[in-house]
Amino acid sequence: MPGWLGSSIVVIISFFGRYYHYLYVNLIEREFGKYAVTNILFGLLTVGGMSLAVDVLQYPAKFSAPVVVGLLYVVKFAVFEKTGLIKR
Repeated sequence: MPGWLGSSIVVIISFFGRYYHYLYVNLIEREFGKYAVTNILFGLLTVGGMSLAVDVLQYPAKFSAPVVVGLLYVVKFAVFEKTGLIKR
């Protein structure tokens, strides 16, 4: 199996797996559109943030990766809350 295909399968399974896990533990409302848009947006922001930190600002990846990913993780759940995706 080519690497791109295997990697695509893993990304798709984890995308839907997280959605159904969040539903199972009653974390989010059943609104797949909001979930999908938010996660795709933050995936792109992660790539952009890493490119900015490593390529433009010349920070070492071992330091910038945890900062960028951690910060966007927290912001993503703040956006989930703001858009009404988090259950109350």
